[in-house]
Amino acid sequence: MGKFQAVIEALAAGGTQISGGGDVKVYAQSLAQSGSTKLIMVKDVPNHTKYILAVGEGELYDALQGQVEDGAKLCTLTHENRLVLNRYFDYTVPRAFGTQIATIGLGDRLGLASPVISKP
Repeated sequence: MGKFQAVIEALAAGGTQISGGGDVKVYAQSLAQSGSTKLIMVKDVPNHTKYILAVGEGELYDALQGQVEDGAKLCTLTHENRLVLNRYFDYTVPRAFGTQIATIGLGDRLGLASPVISKP
């Protein structure tokens, strides 16, 4: 996990402007904290693999599944880890959009997939 060492140190030090370099891409806007656990999404560029990097301690840290090294936990993007994130970060829980029309999850980002039907 040596390639993520700079990110681990920045997280542990409380940094909010965390950057990668070389073989690591850091998704700075993914930075989140629950209790004493800090999370950030990183990408191992050569392997094209994304991870959640967790630093700290507590229930969230313990609940995430991943490899522990160098004072951090490198967690793969699995369904099990998504469920853990859903418990600690309410904004990650899927929600139905709207209350008066039926919608289905086809990635409609403009809101045009389900037209509003006016009632006479």
